[in-house]
Amino acid sequence: MKKLAILIMFVVCISASTNKSFAQTESMQDKLMKYKWIENNKQWSSAPGYSIYTKNECIYISDINDLADTYIRTYYLSDTMISKTFDYSKVNKYTNGRYLYRQVGKPRTNVYIYEILELNNKKLIIKLVYPDPRWIIGAPSIRHYKSKRLKKSTLFNNK
Repeated sequence: MKKLAILIMFVVCISASTNKSFAQTESMQDKLMKYKWIENNKQWSSAPGYSIYTKNECIYISDINDLADTYIRTYYLSDTMISKTFDYSKVNKYTNGRYLYRQVGKPRTNVYIYEILELNNKKLIIKLVYPDPRWIIGAPSIRHYKSKRLKKSTLFNNK
């Protein structure tokens, strides 16, 4: 009986340590979807906004002079920056990647490509790499965001 109890304790200890080592790490998409990303760009003169990510959309909400503006952009993550065209077949296919592709404007294949410089539970830093940031009027090419945890009841979080 004593040997059986020791054997059971040994199996439980091995099982617990094995489960921790094989636990899946949180994907980049999971991190994006977990937080409200509040702009933290001091050099940008307009009022800051925030972004909320779903599995296939980035919802950007700005609040300038008490007028809320909402922009919904389809996105996907990619390890490479081979294409400079938005590819809808890649939406919600990859949960990790160094590049963030956002569909913008018309035609629907227009794209902004951001390199993800840092993504963790406190901040997101992205750098516009396509089109050339010098062609874009407005926001700086490097954008800093601080995180605020989304509540589970948030509509956009479950999309």
